[in-house]
Amino acid sequence: MNNISIKQNVTFLQILILIILVIFNHVLIGQEVIYLERAIEVAESNNLRLKSEKLKLAYAEELKFTAMDIAPTDFNAEIGQFNSAFFDSKIGIAQSFQLPVVYQRKKKLLSENVKSASFNFLLSASEIRQQLDIIFNQYAHLKEKETLLMRHDSLYGQFLITTVTRLEKGETDILERVTAEHQKNSITMQLQQIRNDMKVILMEFNLILNDATYFIPDSDGLRLLKYNIFYDSSSLYRHPLMQISLQKIQTAKAATNVLKSALLPGISLAYNNLSIRGLGADNNSYNAADRFSSVQLGVAMPIFRKSIKADINASGINESILSTQLEEQYNDLKSTINQRYQTLHQHQDQIIYFEKTALKNAELIRNTADQKFKNGLINYLEFVLLVNQAISIENEYIDLIKAANDQIISLHYLTNNY
Repeated sequence: MNNISIKQNVTFLQILILIILVIFNHVLIGQEVIYLERAIEVAESNNLRLKSEKLKLAYAEELKFTAMDIAPTDFNAEIGQFNSAFFDSKIGIAQSFQLPVVYQRKKKLLSENVKSASFNFLLSASEIRQQLDIIFNQYAHLKEKETLLMRHDSLYGQFLITTVTRLEKGETDILERVTAEHQKNSITMQLQQIRNDMKVILMEFNLILNDATYFIPDSDGLRLLKYNIFYDSSSLYRHPLMQISLQKIQTAKAATNVLKSALLPGISLAYNNLSIRGLGADNNSYNAADRFSSVQLGVAMPIFRKSIKADINASGINESILSTQLEEQYNDLKSTINQRYQTLHQHQDQIIYFEKTALKNAELIRNTADQKFKNGLINYLEFVLLVNQAISIENEYIDLIKAANDQIISLHYLTNNY
């Protein structure tokens, strides 16, 4: 009978394990833990914003071939009594051109547009990289907080068990049990909030990656990032933001030159072939089979230039505006970097204090409070106060690391050290 019971228990355990494995595998289907560099590669291939910028670049490159926008060729035919009472026929072909320098200027403008599209793509790629950096930092921050809360959840769970036992023995009152339950529930709710925040971050993360696989950022612990964040004044001009501003000036200059082309003359060429039936000026008689040719050369001069010159002057003013904006953007970028450095140094000083002193004190406070409470040397209110103080210190340290990393990520982007 016992053997039958044992076999039944083993069978039940095997089924339970099988069910757990099936559920576990179902949860993990399509999921993959991914490192930052790999996430960047996936985003470069799949991100919709980057795909859009690539298409814009391809569009600009195709437009380069429109620089030679020669006017349509004019074919014409005429029949009637335009030479004499006889019916004659006439066919002709005409073509208008602009001077070669005009096409060169248009090609230059379109080439500058290609460069603009290229810099826009680089800026988008840099911003996507920064977004991924931020998400990895946020996720690691929440995972660290989750670990901290789980450790204290266990501590308060033990506190609740001890309190219930003491209440049953009549060693304490209901107030201690209610306090223990409240602390335990408070930790549980904080854990739920953090896990919900992690789900939101994962949704944003996978939206950026835009892949069939559901990715989870690799989080091997929250630590201070070791990015290169150094720069010099000249290197700021290599940032995509500055490159775009510089390129706007070049594009504006090219556009001004295209407008100046309107002051240049246009050229037209025509060829006509016609019949002149009857007696000609040379006293010879001609029939419909006799054909006569002529070539025509024309020059189109822009006589009314006021509006053209106004466009050129306005474009020149636009160049000055863009140059001023470039200087302003450079100063803003430099000021932002210096502010980020200042804030980072403040965080680093605080981190040093926490690592040398505060974290050790938090560990000492927690262990001492736990030991004294078990030995009856402090009451439950003192225990809760001390443990929460330790939690606050460790929580503040985690927030400091994240805040410092936020500044490092921003500096890494602003100094263009990718």
